[in-house]
Amino acid sequence: MASISMCMIVKNEEKFLGKCLESVKGLADEIIVVDTGSTDRTIEIAKKAGAKVISYEWNDDTAAARNAGLKEAKGDWILILDADEIIGKESFEPIRKLTGMDFDAFYLVQMNYTNNTKDINFVPARKTPYSMDFSGFFPVEIIRLFRNSKGIEFTSIVHERLNESIKRLGLKTARTDIPIHHYQSLKGEAEMKRKQLAFLRLFEKKIKEFPDDEKMYHDMGIIYYNYENDEKKAVECFEKAMKLNPKYLAPMFSLAAIYSRKKDNAKAKGMYEKILAIDQKHAQTHYNLGNILAEEKNYRDAIMHYTESAKLKPNPLVFNNLGNIFVILARWDAALLSYRTAIQLNHPRKEQLQKKADEIERMIEKKKEKN
Repeated sequence: MASISMCMIVKNEEKFLGKCLESVKGLADEIIVVDTGSTDRTIEIAKKAGAKVISYEWNDDTAAARNAGLKEAKGDWILILDADEIIGKESFEPIRKLTGMDFDAFYLVQMNYTNNTKDINFVPARKTPYSMDFSGFFPVEIIRLFRNSKGIEFTSIVHERLNESIKRLGLKTARTDIPIHHYQSLKGEAEMKRKQLAFLRLFEKKIKEFPDDEKMYHDMGIIYYNYENDEKKAVECFEKAMKLNPKYLAPMFSLAAIYSRKKDNAKAKGMYEKILAIDQKHAQTHYNLGNILAEEKNYRDAIMHYTESAKLKPNPLVFNNLGNIFVILARWDAALLSYRTAIQLNHPRKEQLQKKADEIERMIEKKKEKN
């Protein structure tokens, strides 16, 4: 079985680090913690968990700090986590299976839990032990598992990433739906805003050095929209990112979300259709497009996109929305099945759905008795 080294960088993460390291117990064969100047119990907690701790003098370069950890890793594969993230035990076996596949790196889905419904990519969350008391999350596909000794390294000073080196080396990547549960919001909205605006100021300086960096433009757009309430600059950044890379889905999705919130359905649909032309298996896009079509009372096409979304990624919200449409169309058996599936998938309002399902079931029974 392939071995896995978990690598991370930290600074003053005593409140979160213990849970993070506990979450990979039984998955990671080795833990490398690069400490960039902690003054709390971070180092003590890391060592107690059996991690190899490397002291690194901070130089405002996150990629360089990350790469210092990669150099120490001995495992066949490297898994990247942050201190405020965890991996669920149910993901261990799927991750192990990935290490036996013919790919060099994998995208995992970072589930950024939040109560900020104004976030541009906010998705309502079903109630699970991982969602805790958060009402939703915003998902980010990010490469976090990759082969060691392939020359893969991080680039970019802020929001560091592996994509450039993987592309340069001609390595193969694949997407997965394996979640990384991220709890940055537990640090407080004020701290999140302070950190994101600090990133933005640095991006604004660095974009002059890296004018063709589409991801930096997208990241800037997200911060302009979420933390500076500057929609105009956000849209400019997303459009620039798309121009630099016409197949980059993230800015398309963000633009579609803005148009959808403004009730500009024509533009939103156009953007979602662009995404599906590139990636027909983008479940969230099918779901969002279904929402717009349902609002426009185009129930046939809404059902089609909801069904496709449900096939790709079963979600209680999809089945709830299908149930609502089937009620409108008086397709009672389909409505009952949809609501029951939403309940089984732990819909956040499953008690109300159960009442709906019970009413429909009683109505169906009465019709059978009459016949």
